[in-house]
Amino acid sequence: MHYVMIHVISKHNTAYLPKFTIFIIILISLFIFSVLIGRYTINFTDFINLLALKATQQSINAYTEINTIIFSVRLPRIVASILIGSSLAVSGTVFQSVFRNPMVSADVLGAANGAGFGAALGILLSLGDYKEDNSPAKKLLVSQ
Repeated sequence: MHYVMIHVISKHNTAYLPKFTIFIIILISLFIFSVLIGRYTINFTDFINLLALKATQQSINAYTEINTIIFSVRLPRIVASILIGSSLAVSGTVFQSVFRNPMVSADVLGAANGAGFGAALGILLSLGDYKEDNSPAKKLLVSQ
């Protein structure tokens, strides 16, 4: 019978704390960098002023464009990329722990083949395209 030991970070085991702190600082700095840099560059002071106005629920008439750019375009993309990246990291960790192999990949269970089939099927059926007339499957069926 095999016993699996689970390593829990507690107050007595602080070996990972410096690395974790450095990675959190890097994540926050890249988050701020991603909010400020883009096609329309935003000054750091304007960003801080906008956050202060939104926190105090004051009028943001002077920062309407910046508000739209940050909260409608950049912030959802940044949050989605952080969530997607962290979920990929968790899934990779689960793969490694289930198979007890640090070099495991998605090919072990055929997940890559299934993803490729799903992508090909989506392209063929034009699931990402909102125009019904441009579907390759429809053109194949309608052609004479």
